[in-house]
Amino acid sequence: PETDEEGDDDLMALEAAGDDGGIPDSLSKLVGHKLNITVQVKAARGLPVDRSVGAHVRFRFFLDERERRTPAIDGKAMNPRFDYSCTFSNVITDELLKYLGEEELSFDVWGRQDDGTAKMAMGPAKRIGRHSVAGDYDGAGAAAAAAGGAASPAVAELREQVESRQREAEAALSKLKEEEAKRESLEAKLRALEASSPRGSPTAAAAAMEEVKQKQEAEHRAALERVKQEAEHAKEEREAARRELEEARNRAEQAEERARKATEEQAQAAAAAASEAAGKPAKDAEEELARLRRELREANEAKVAAEAARDSAQHAAKTAEEAAAAAASKSSRTCAVM
Repeated sequence: PETDEEGDDDLMALEAAGDDGGIPDSLSKLVGHKLNITVQVKAARGLPVDRSVGAHVRFRFFLDERERRTPAIDGKAMNPRFDYSCTFSNVITDELLKYLGEEELSFDVWGRQDDGTAKMAMGPAKRIGRHSVAGDYDGAGAAAAAAGGAASPAVAELREQVESRQREAEAALSKLKEEEAKRESLEAKLRALEASSPRGSPTAAAAAMEEVKQKQEAEHRAALERVKQEAEHAKEEREAARRELEEARNRAEQAEERARKATEEQAQAAAAAASEAAGKPAKDAEEELARLRRELREANEAKVAAEAARDSAQHAAKTAEEAAAAAASKSSRTCAVM
């Protein structure tokens, strides 16, 4: 099968038949005699339903100046039947024999697009498929070619599968139409009920809408309550972070004060020790001086540790403040969304 110029892949299959037994064994021996050839177009299968409005088949045989067309079907159908036949009378010539033996007889299926409304589309018809018949019409093969050829078992099986799927698709389409009809019937009943209801009395539809509205309001209130709870929780976390920051600051100040006092005491002790060591032998004085230096170094290390503890406490306090601010911002955004 060929694909048309518009890129449609949904091609149709035709049943073509010729004059069974009316073709001589050798047409070449009858040059100059009259030959009647009947072309039958019975049906098409597998057309796209949405493009099959007014489907019909067009073809042109040999030197026929007029394009032949089958009658267009009413509405749309996936497997339309045409039951069309046309007889051509020609004098057997070398050109006719060449055409029958080498050329193809192409059948084009045309249809219009369904716009989806109750009124069928009235735009120009477009080709939606092509089927070509070709073969050696000279001798015994002519009858088989004119009859459309004998389908192989594999082709027959494939055709049966295609037809089965088409039947399933038609059944599904029919069920869909039934569901659509039910829906339209229910809508009509609802409109009639609303029209017949006294003014001011709620209908079933109004009651359903009121129920939906109440449900939405309840969900909105629940969402607001969740946002409030999250905001309160963020506030508590922010307060806890503030208290922790204050405690960290106090601990840092106390550590710094203890380090300062320890440094002063150690310095005084070192001075007193140095004064006492002045009257001792030089060796004892050096040992005492070394000890004092160690104590002074330890005091300095204690001061450094205290300052590090203070810095760590300040960092922890800053982190807590940032976390509290982020929680507050998240609560504000949530409230804004709701």
